[in-house]
Amino acid sequence: MMNKKSPFDFLYDSKMTVTGYVKEKNKGITSQKEVVLFENAPCRISQNGNKSTNGTDYQANGYDMKLFCGLEHDIPAGCKIEITDRNGHIKVYERSNVPINQYWHHQEIAINLKGKS
Repeated sequence: MMNKKSPFDFLYDSKMTVTGYVKEKNKGITSQKEVVLFENAPCRISQNGNKSTNGTDYQANGYDMKLFCGLEHDIPAGCKIEITDRNGHIKVYERSNVPINQYWHHQEIAINLKGKS
């Protein structure tokens, strides 16, 4: 089967490395180990309007953030997403939950900038 390109591929201007956890059993003890799930995957970040806050917790940059990427990437909730933009700047995000929308050619995932300003 031929791998078709998405009409959105040309919009991806950043690369992401996703780190998650896998269960590891050692001498009968199960623990979680941090591993790189995939790296250098094309993506794009979108910032939309100001995010509402509850007075104690806030988005570090004041925006609702979305990650756009291809369907071939499974990004589990709670994983770390390191994004390098087209200028070489690196920011670290966390996946907040399940994909917002999954279209035929891409998915949109709500993310949070790791840390607070």
